[in-house]
Amino acid sequence: MPRFAAAQVVEGEFAEIDPAEVRADLVLALTGKGGRPALAIVVEAQLRRDPAKRWVWPVYLASLRRRLQCPVRLLVLTTQPAVARWCSRPIDMGDGRWVLVPDVLGPAQIPQITRAREARRRPELAVLSVLAHGRGPQGAAIGRAALAGVTMLDSARRPLYTDLVRVFLGAAARPARSRRHAAPERRRTAPPLRVPLPALDLRPAHGPAASGPP
Repeated sequence: MPRFAAAQVVEGEFAEIDPAEVRADLVLALTGKGGRPALAIVVEAQLRRDPAKRWVWPVYLASLRRRLQCPVRLLVLTTQPAVARWCSRPIDMGDGRWVLVPDVLGPAQIPQITRAREARRRPELAVLSVLAHGRGPQGAAIGRAALAGVTMLDSARRPLYTDLVRVFLGAAARPARSRRHAAPERRRTAPPLRVPLPALDLRPAHGPAASGPP
């Protein structure tokens, strides 16, 4: 119990004043037999440190647990190592007796997909590999693999992911791409770059087609 100078009665109603402030990026419900939820996962994409999230994330889980009446977990996705470390810090809800420990999927957990075969099998994960590792030593190989992988996507997602890969391609990958795609193409305005979280296949890569940490 922390030291305190006084105790006072405060508002006991827990209705949300602004529901828009407590809207998660994605919620996944894993169901068992009979369709009853067995586990619910709040998925958040985090590009930078946001201290406010450490106050809001517990609200997400408590509300979801009450609504679905099942265990809940928090999964945070980020492409920045420093943000991943920040997000993984436990959130102490009170005197160490109730602690929320987020699950974090950052660059250390995202495989470096350098082979086209694996990228074609899991194109969304290949694009995520570019975001996490495209500026590193394997950036050229990762970029080439991702460009091969996005050809397997539908016409709605293919241009979006192609533009996303282009942004993160290293200088060494651009000449290789130019040789492989020699046909001229018209310039067009790229749509907003956003990876749809529901489409991501986050299972660890296996086999010789992927390299790097699982």
